[in-house]
Amino acid sequence: MINIAICDDNASGCSEIENILLKYAIKNNLKFNIDIFYSGEQLYKFLNKGNTYNIIFLDIELGKLSGIQLGLKIREDLADEITKIIYISSHESYAMKLFDIRPFNFLIKPINEDKLIELLDKIRVILNIDYNVFYYKKDKILNKIYIKDILYFEGCNKNTKLNTLKEQILIKDSLKDIFDRLYKYNFFYSHRSYLVNYNSIIKFESDRLIVANGDIIPISQPRRKYVKNLQIKFSKEI
Repeated sequence: MINIAICDDNASGCSEIENILLKYAIKNNLKFNIDIFYSGEQLYKFLNKGNTYNIIFLDIELGKLSGIQLGLKIREDLADEITKIIYISSHESYAMKLFDIRPFNFLIKPINEDKLIELLDKIRVILNIDYNVFYYKKDKILNKIYIKDILYFEGCNKNTKLNTLKEQILIKDSLKDIFDRLYKYNFFYSHRSYLVNYNSIIKFESDRLIVANGDIIPISQPRRKYVKNLQIKFSKEI
């Protein structure tokens, strides 16, 4: 479930964004929970009770509590650096004023549907929203693959090779970014150039691993103790 808030004192503006989101959710088989707020005070009161959102679409020109003031409260008073804030406005002159709020992006009214969809694609990649699915871009197209089907990633110059039983896919994501998204699925570094899915390993050796397609993955000297301890840890959990 992806929790989204839309905060705009103009009801038609809220409906415009909501309709795009609902179409996107249906097309991509996602579940969106969308809440509408017509004032900054209303949204802040709700957030101050401990409620959170993955994404907030926040109009800048609100009433007493402006979108900029509310954004600062979210970042500073509530200490929330995780929620993706997307500002919406009829004017482009606010860019520098938003610097301290670290918004995810900025949309100009009337909303460009293609631009909003592009932002949603990026957020899905960052949050890895479809659980057990890994997103990557190839030829500017967003693709996905089940995490269980990934054997390992290999750093290759400025690119990364995603290896499965059936194919190798060259992607632009860095190993560090991939690790940040997949470490909770038991991916680990066996070498600074290799990120391995623990569940794909069929044989452990002192200085190398063999994965399900027969590929041999090196274990660097500094990582050997870590890999050995990892093997012991997971064997105890079986």
